[in-house]
Amino acid sequence: VSGAGTQATTLNPENKFEVFKARDYENSYSLSNLSITTSDDEYAESAIYLMLPNNVTISNIRIHDYNRKELSLATPAITDALHLPTSLYLNNVEISDNVGAKAASFGVIEDCVITNLIVRNNIPNYNADTISGGGIGFGGHPDFPDRYNYKLINSEITNNINATWEWPVSSSAIVILQRTNLDIVNCTIGDNTVEASDGGAVVLGSYDIDLNIYNSILYGDDPREIYLVD
Repeated sequence: VSGAGTQATTLNPENKFEVFKARDYENSYSLSNLSITTSDDEYAESAIYLMLPNNVTISNIRIHDYNRKELSLATPAITDALHLPTSLYLNNVEISDNVGAKAASFGVIEDCVITNLIVRNNIPNYNADTISGGGIGFGGHPDFPDRYNYKLINSEITNNINATWEWPVSSSAIVILQRTNLDIVNCTIGDNTVEASDGGAVVLGSYDIDLNIYNSILYGDDPREIYLVD
């Protein structure tokens, strides 16, 4: 699926369901060159919702001014399919100026490379029961050590707010959970805020987290840059 560019092609979920939802393990596919937004104050589902992505590419996508009940971009775990290999590649994706849940969540993906991602100015929905908010999440599975690998390269996560109490603590930029390997390379993470009583910009959860940070800047995050959960 390809549009004519982020300025020329804009999709709007007028029926409040996902704009793009896929569960297709058998085939590779791509989504590129378009924007996704909402035109009113009602809250839609995820803009992009991918189940079992297998060699999937998302490039030159902008999700902006989107009122959402769920994650802007999500790859949920499907318990009965954890044995299947998964792979996802993002390049030149912007998730900015949105209201609602966390900007993006990447779950149980064996090979995930994210390049030139911008996650900026995403805030909670203070009128919802689960106000949430914040940046992105990476997750594996407690039964599969050293299997789920993510790379975040040349990316920016700035000026995001998380206003809810999450387990184990709240994260405003990145949360890493359940036996997950993440490399952060040439990235800027700054001026993100946790409004709950505790948390940080980057939160490392339980189950054998392996985080490597190379040539990156973390600055100005409130209340702290990194929180390691015991």
